[in-house]
Amino acid sequence: MINEQHISALEDLKNELISFQSNDVLVHVHAKPHLWETISSPENTGEYTVPAEGKWEKLYKRFQEIYKESGIQTACFVSKTIIWNYKNERIESPLMLIPLEVKLNKNIQQITFEPDPDQAFLNPFIQKQFQQLFELELSLENLADLKEEILQNPLVEAINETSFIGQFHYYRFLFLKEIEEIEAIEKSAILEKLFGNPEIQEKPFSLTEKTILPGDPTQQKVLHEAGKASLVLQGPPGTGKSQVLINILGKTLVTDSITAVVSEKRAALEVIQKKLSAVGLADYTVFLDDQVERKSVYAQLKKTWQQLESFSENTSSSVSITALKKQQLQLLLDRLQNEQLSSGISFWELKALREKLPDHLNATTAYSCSVAEWKSLKPVIVSLEKLPFELWNFFPQEFWQAEQLQRFLEWAAAFEKYSSLFALSDTQDLLALNQWCVISQLQNSSGYKNYLEIIRSKTKWKQFQKLKRNYFSAKAAKEAVKQKTHYWKFIPTEEQLERWEQLPKKLFGKRKLKKYLDSISPEISLGEVTGICSEYFSAYEKFSACQQELITLGIFHAEQDFTEIDLLQQRYERIHENQWKTFEQLNEEQLNYLKKEVVKLLEFSRKSPFCEAKERIEIQKAIQLVQLHLTGLNKVLPALQQLPKAVYYWANRLDSWQAVEQQLICNEWKNFELLFPEMAQLSTSQVRTLLNEIIRSEADDRNRFVAAVHAYRKATFDANHQLLLQSNSKLSAEQRQLRQELKKGKALLIKEMNKSRQFLPLRALWNSEARHWLSCLAPVWIMTPTQVAKHFPMEKNLFQLTLIDEASQIPTSHLIGTLQRSQQVIIAGDSQQMAPSAFFLSEEKTDVLQFAQFYLKNYPLKYHYRSQHPDLIRFSNRYFYNDELEIFPSKTQQGQPLEWIFAEDGRYADSKNPEEAIIVVKQIEKYIGSTETLGIVAFSETQLQTIWNKLKPSVKEKLQQRIDNETAFFKPLEKVQGDECDVLIISFGYGKDEKGNFKLHLGPLLKQQGEKRLNVLFSRAKQKIIFISSVKPEDFPLSDNNSVHLLKNFFRILADSSQNTTSSPPDLVNWLKTISSAEELVTKYRIYRERGWDI
Repeated sequence: MINEQHISALEDLKNELISFQSNDVLVHVHAKPHLWETISSPENTGEYTVPAEGKWEKLYKRFQEIYKESGIQTACFVSKTIIWNYKNERIESPLMLIPLEVKLNKNIQQITFEPDPDQAFLNPFIQKQFQQLFELELSLENLADLKEEILQNPLVEAINETSFIGQFHYYRFLFLKEIEEIEAIEKSAILEKLFGNPEIQEKPFSLTEKTILPGDPTQQKVLHEAGKASLVLQGPPGTGKSQVLINILGKTLVTDSITAVVSEKRAALEVIQKKLSAVGLADYTVFLDDQVERKSVYAQLKKTWQQLESFSENTSSSVSITALKKQQLQLLLDRLQNEQLSSGISFWELKALREKLPDHLNATTAYSCSVAEWKSLKPVIVSLEKLPFELWNFFPQEFWQAEQLQRFLEWAAAFEKYSSLFALSDTQDLLALNQWCVISQLQNSSGYKNYLEIIRSKTKWKQFQKLKRNYFSAKAAKEAVKQKTHYWKFIPTEEQLERWEQLPKKLFGKRKLKKYLDSISPEISLGEVTGICSEYFSAYEKFSACQQELITLGIFHAEQDFTEIDLLQQRYERIHENQWKTFEQLNEEQLNYLKKEVVKLLEFSRKSPFCEAKERIEIQKAIQLVQLHLTGLNKVLPALQQLPKAVYYWANRLDSWQAVEQQLICNEWKNFELLFPEMAQLSTSQVRTLLNEIIRSEADDRNRFVAAVHAYRKATFDANHQLLLQSNSKLSAEQRQLRQELKKGKALLIKEMNKSRQFLPLRALWNSEARHWLSCLAPVWIMTPTQVAKHFPMEKNLFQLTLIDEASQIPTSHLIGTLQRSQQVIIAGDSQQMAPSAFFLSEEKTDVLQFAQFYLKNYPLKYHYRSQHPDLIRFSNRYFYNDELEIFPSKTQQGQPLEWIFAEDGRYADSKNPEEAIIVVKQIEKYIGSTETLGIVAFSETQLQTIWNKLKPSVKEKLQQRIDNETAFFKPLEKVQGDECDVLIISFGYGKDEKGNFKLHLGPLLKQQGEKRLNVLFSRAKQKIIFISSVKPEDFPLSDNNSVHLLKNFFRILADSSQNTTSSPPDLVNWLKTISSAEELVTKYRIYRERGWDI
């Protein structure tokens, strides 16, 4: 199945290449007589010179236009033609052609044509037709032998000797030959994939993360994926596509691979070469086009060889801090935007709320509720706001339950009863009532009466405390002595001890003493007994004395009474002196009620919902509010239960829900300060410092990487030479083979590099042992598909990586050979740009970008750098790129970026608008002497020529000089592609005729891809677009053509373009709020700084 797909796909591409249009000059030279001119000498094989005027000047410009566009030299000398009948039409076809090198001597205004006879060839069209129609295999070698046979063919009229120079595109037959060659060999993985086999696996290879140029996040994504698999890089205008390719090339320069850069746009290849040269790496590249001679290629190789021989590495010991600093920045961004850090909201929202708070607020980390949770409670708070806030000051949160509310109403009834007797009003009164109850209980207790003097007299209380201490001290001493005698059988009295002391003096006294002592305790001495008994008698005496003193205070049961006295004292101490006084002021009725109903009153006090109140509460007012709003309170009871404790804590203490919110915010900020003190003190100056450090470090990294590239190339070069110095005995078989190839390759390459002529073709060099040295000296080859076909062998995976630039401008058929030679490809282009076209094709062909984007992963670039004001790219961004391009305005942008000049008297007749042309001329005269690069575009060739004709000779000369030195371009709409300029002057040209009718005869705009021409045109300018027209949006008649609709939209953008062109300055704080990627923040900061902004 795959083979069938291969055959079908390759056959389609072959048919595309061999399909000739009848007006192709390779088919019939007279179809386009403006593309060639006869010369005088039919035998001319040397240089031929002509004056640079008239038709020769026009031809030269056409040659140069194609060369500048594609790097292909299309000038050929025709020495023979064949007149024959083709498709029933008499035609004259070129037969033998010789490529020419074309030069202009401006000093003497002379054009020189230098033929290369070695490159002579037969017209590929004739070769193919004669093979298919007559089975004749024509070649330069057998043409003379087959001449008679050819002339005998009835369709052939004559073979003429002739001499003319013309413009011929014969290179497509190189591509045809490539396809035929590929048909017979194994296909590369990328070709397999593009032929419809998405499951094919490409061989990945690793590339360093380092770069030689800065890159934005979308570019970095491509750089990260490079090497893993082939991909498509979608690069809208001005998004830094070439910068990505340069960075990829830098990465490949520290590998042992060969990389190709291929494009049919010579300007695109020159941009790559220039940027590599700017960073000092161009010496490792070879640039090939039709004007690059083999001599210059060998000279470049020799130069690189000599540089590597003399290279000395400049080692740097500095260590990169970029990754560390970026991690630091990323951590900061993560924290700034992490809502979990501040419990559900971002740092910025919390900071903004904090800045609105009154200065007097004091934060506390206790009783905190997150701001996010507070926000979620807003519906609950709204319902509570319908009730007086004082309610929440009166009661604790636990109070708000249906049962509690009912009990409160019952309690309130009791309060009404007691308040009339005791004049109760607020919580202070209630507390006093409670204390009166305690005093009443105290006074009416038996213990209080017994010990009143001890409790109320400080002297007696001190005496009591001292006696109590003495009592316990004496008791402890008694118990200690008792422990010493607990094993004695009895304790002798003092009289007994005195008699025992006399016994040793008497006859048989010692025996008696021993008997008495043994009766107390065996093995104890009289001295021990006497000493212990002395302690015993003393302790008991002191203890008895304490008891007697306590009895004098009325304390008969010491330890039992001690407990009662302490409890009475504690109760007494809890009663403030003022409460005693107020109690003593109570009347007899109140005192009697207290004495009689003290238990009920204490129960009433205990059930009070105000027990925990810290502030004085007007109980009567609280009761009235509850009774008044009872219905509303019953409705919000569930809501009250949902409130976090911290919220109600503050509601209970503050005077409004707004104050609660402010306190919660204040507390939240305090918590944040404790957890993240550095972030709480964060300033934009700190962030700027960090960003500047990263940018400087990145620049240092890039410089180090460039140095590393040189060191790597030198190391590779030296490694080859080191291998040459090794003896075979120390080498493996594989190494010996490589050593032999290196030796032969070096000899061959040195020989060729030192020649002055007759150089070995590059294809032969690649097929030789010199390839090892080529990949060392020139690992990057920058060229057109034509040069790939001419100079490189058809070898699968010859290039480890191929970068294809401006891919939307390359027919797939032109790249088949390049793809076959490539292990991986990066296909870069813009699907919204023009598809490929050539002067020998009547219609556009499928480009390789369009072909590949369905089979390979696409990576878009979204940072637009070209336009210095958003208005300049607004049309393309809106209608072609879904407003996804990010624009970086320049601070120095002056004037109105979109200027519309309406030519009120302009009329369109004979395909031109002279009035508009006059206005364009004035604009050219205004800018021709400026330093800005200039672009002049007309929507038709005729209008462009009208403008040229109206220019003064001096202005024409200046403009031509600027065109030649590439600081200006002067083109019709259909030829604008890949150009850019500071100031773009556009002449619409089309307009109303003399009768006031505006007909939509818009030339190339109405053709296929017409809308893409508008995208290309209106995305060229960096600083300013000046659009001149003779019609307004409302003048357009109805049309279903998409190009017309888009053009009207551009007119509307012109009409609506703001006169205020000042761009808003970038806001670092806003970036910190909205940008989550450190890479993106660094990119924006760097670009805006480069564009003149102080951030």
